Amino acid sequence: MTNVAIDESLIFTYEQLSGRLMDNETLIYRVAKAFLKEMPEQVDQLRGCVKNKETKEIALLAHKIKGSSAIIGAIRLSRVAGKMERAGREDDKDVLTGHLTELEQSVIPVIEMMEGIVAKADC
Repeated sequence: MTNVAIDESLIFTYEQLSGRLMDNETLIYRVAKAFLKEMPEQVDQLRGCVKNKETKEIALLAHKIKGSSAIIGAIRLSRVAGKMERAGREDDKDVLTGHLTELEQSVIPVIEMMEGIVAKADC
């Protein structure tokens, strides 16, 4: 069995988010709520654009996802969205499905953490 090195800087943690938002619990909650509202919609739109091979729209949506995920410290998600953005700009339709799958996998832990933040604050 091969040991796979994990780049710790790519793991999204509450501590990173909190540090980026100056430990402001109200701001963390608002960012989490906004992320949970917008990100699933953006991923759904991106999915449709990939299906229809709309590379210009893919580049725009992926750019938005890249930026919003970088701001909160979800670096892995941001990097994958960056790959999708480049593929869209370069009209490289062959790699888009693979990048979409990777993006969908990368967004799951971020959404789960954001759901936990909202649930904790709503208690």
